[in-house]
Amino acid sequence: MVKINVLKFGEVKEETIKKILEIIGDTYNQIRQFKTEIVDLYIFEKSSTMNLFMVEEKRKLGILTSNFEESYFATHDAWYGIPRIFLCLEKIKEKPWMVVVGGLRHEVAHTILHGSPEYYILTLPQAFKKLNLPLKILENLTYLVSVAVKDYEVTRLLYNEGFVEDQVAYCKYFLKPTIEDLKDWETAKLNPLTKIIFLTAYIKNLCCATPLLKDKNFGLEIEKAINESLIFLPKEIASKIFRVIKATEKFGLDTHQNIEILSVEIVKNFYS
Repeated sequence: MVKINVLKFGEVKEETIKKILEIIGDTYNQIRQFKTEIVDLYIFEKSSTMNLFMVEEKRKLGILTSNFEESYFATHDAWYGIPRIFLCLEKIKEKPWMVVVGGLRHEVAHTILHGSPEYYILTLPQAFKKLNLPLKILENLTYLVSVAVKDYEVTRLLYNEGFVEDQVAYCKYFLKPTIEDLKDWETAKLNPLTKIIFLTAYIKNLCCATPLLKDKNFGLEIEKAINESLIFLPKEIASKIFRVIKATEKFGLDTHQNIEILSVEIVKNFYS
């Protein structure tokens, strides 16, 4: 059994905690291949509180600060050696329940696959070392690639363990392009550096959904959702993105090796 330590920030009802713990517990019970013994679960009433907490944590740890996670209702880390899941109730209220279930299972799978600091302490991939770019940019790209790889690995695990419908709901929800995506692209495309960062960040949700393409019932839905997620990009760019995510077919079980594989494709398609 996994021991879950619950930490509350703001008004968090016991009924809500119970509901969340039921989903988390059910996921651990169905996935037997884990060594996780303790997980810290942080539940925030408001998104502003959670965002401030995450920024301060990153400042204390001296790690890359990014607003990348702010659009998600849940995230994770394992910087202190114990897997941590962070949830925002304000954001959960806005989401369909199946999406919430899928997201909770997604974070549980991260604690199973990526529940130690080795998955967060990253070295620059060989492909990036050859680029004539500032170190900060290379570190940012490495972080974004690692996020995409780990999300692919999480969906692959959950799918193989029989969690299909909630993962389809979760992935389809976050594949929908937003007005912010369009605005960000219009700004990013004007500069080669911001362009490669935007495109690398954008493949996160695509890689997350990719393992579901092989499903006989939902594969076509996911393919359609991926195509629609790229509708605001030029066809040439969309084609390059498809070539990049196709590299996930080469992924094995070594996360760091998978980061190397995806980095090669990023350089080949987004930088050359």
